[in-house]
Amino acid sequence: AEVESVSIIQHDPSQVTKSLFVYGVLNKEQYQALQDGLQARNRIAHGYKEQPSLAKTVDQLLYVADQLQGRYLSA
Repeated sequence: AEVESVSIIQHDPSQVTKSLFVYGVLNKEQYQALQDGLQARNRIAHGYKEQPSLAKTVDQLLYVADQLQGRYLSA
């Protein structure tokens, strides 16, 4: 957010992700992958017993991380 000069009022992950999407830093697929990752994190952190497989979510998160890393390392 700081690199893209996106002002963040609240520093919780969901709000940061939403702001980055609104300002066009993240596309819809990236935004959804990060939101899915946040939901998975919350299910794990709060000990929900029923959890879907995390493999797809982790793969999507790694893909988005690679995209964002490539975007800023090549700049």
